[in-house]
Amino acid sequence: MNRLSTVLLIVLFGLSACSNMPDHAKYIPNDALVVVGLNTKEIGKKIAWNAIMGSKLLEEMQKEKTGSTVSDPAEIGLEMMSTSYVYMKEDKRFTNGNRITALVPLEDAGKWEAFVKKTFPGAQIKQADKYSEALLAEGMYAGWTKDLLVLMNSLELPAIDISLDSTMPDTAVVQRVAADVTQLAAEMATVFTVTKENSLVKNDRFSKMENDAHDISLWINYDRMMSQYASGNNMMGLSLSNTLWKDAALSAGFDFEEGKIAGDILYYVPEALKQVGKDLGATNADKEMIERLPGENLDMLMAWHLAPEGVKGLLEKTGVLGFINLALTGQNTSVDEILGAFAGDMVVSLNDLKLKPNTAKAAVDTAGADTTSTNLKYSGDMQFTYALKIGKKENFKKLLQMAVASGSILATGNNTYTLKNNSSPATLVIDEIYCVITNHPANAEGYLEGSFKNQQKPGISEITGNPFGIFFNAQGMMNSLSPDMVSSPADRKALAESKKLLRDVHFTGGEFSSSAFSYKMSINFINQSENSLLQIMDFAKRMGNARSEALAASN
Repeated sequence: MNRLSTVLLIVLFGLSACSNMPDHAKYIPNDALVVVGLNTKEIGKKIAWNAIMGSKLLEEMQKEKTGSTVSDPAEIGLEMMSTSYVYMKEDKRFTNGNRITALVPLEDAGKWEAFVKKTFPGAQIKQADKYSEALLAEGMYAGWTKDLLVLMNSLELPAIDISLDSTMPDTAVVQRVAADVTQLAAEMATVFTVTKENSLVKNDRFSKMENDAHDISLWINYDRMMSQYASGNNMMGLSLSNTLWKDAALSAGFDFEEGKIAGDILYYVPEALKQVGKDLGATNADKEMIERLPGENLDMLMAWHLAPEGVKGLLEKTGVLGFINLALTGQNTSVDEILGAFAGDMVVSLNDLKLKPNTAKAAVDTAGADTTSTNLKYSGDMQFTYALKIGKKENFKKLLQMAVASGSILATGNNTYTLKNNSSPATLVIDEIYCVITNHPANAEGYLEGSFKNQQKPGISEITGNPFGIFFNAQGMMNSLSPDMVSSPADRKALAESKKLLRDVHFTGGEFSSSAFSYKMSINFINQSENSLLQIMDFAKRMGNARSEALAASN
């Protein structure tokens, strides 16, 4: 092993010694709406490991490395082996109703101050109680200690017109209102004085996610988000109480692994919806229904068990069940009767995706000459097949009769119907067990007869065994794009590079345990031997090269 590899091994194992949440996470307030974390320590370990194992992509990128106008983070004093956070907090003074704050660990505060003085010569650095601060530029205020940098956006202040001469209005000039530095300093003090009781690290759900040490972490406080939305909107029933979203939150972690980006996601439900969660997350999607779908040229596959008892429970908790039943009385039916028509299982497939050119005639010119031309505007064409399992057949038949009476569907044969008012006509066919809706009638027959069960279906192994699963054949979708759909050589090269990147994507889960629904996501790359982050970096480099080559050729 060469000397470089020995050093990298020492660094790698040294970084593995601790994976706890960094100390500066204590500055994240517990009422933050969204928090995103970037764990450069974990990412650095993977890059070091790839260097040790002789990554071809990493070697190529190092060979092609050229001078850059972007400063090396270490050269400006930033700590590269920790976690940086960006959080969003409600602030109605801003256009989007939220303020954004970043927490970036510092390795060398002296280097950072030197960078500020060089890059923002007009910035006036002031010393607060335990930190320094400065207005770096319009819209950006910074505060820093010896080991932490805080960046936050300031209000976008309006410009005002000042007339130099009242008799000459055309001489008016625009002057920008100066930022209120005193107010910004007070707000920076608020960031640095978050108490332990008011810090998000006290939240066990957030702490669990951070201690798992994912490369990228995401926290969404649905409780605060929904309360913020409800305060400004009149939502029937929901605006009366927050019990339906109290303590609801989403935590997610994403990791760059060999050949894929893996994600683990937890959605925590309010206490009032625990039983609903148990009902919705107790049963897996029907495997046989998935197997019955057509598999030839499969582009997308989805399966879901949506438990009727869970749907009813949700309607009860939202307080709308009585209103819906009252409205359905005039239709001589009820929520129980409608939900009883369905077993809860449904599947969908999209097959044979193609993009076809549309031809159009250009307008006749003013001289009356024929300017007919073909414009390459593309539209998608595919086969879709949707199937659901019937619950009580008498209930389902009644719903069909109601739809026919209303004119929504047209009976065209024995147990066969056509969906009306649809730009892409669809056929609906039922038997004793299933209802199938498709724009390709042969698929309905094949589904009901089970003639597709032996066809190979990519993604079927990933989405079975879960209440919910969806699979996208990224490679198949990309292959539907042909080079003649783009005009420039750069775009054609970019398209060719894009086709080499992703293989497929799947998102599965829906199991309910310990107050949360759990899900897993996987974005799979064609190259299974290289780290996905390196592949993304290499892809970005190749796309940049394509643009540079196109620009050089045009000059």
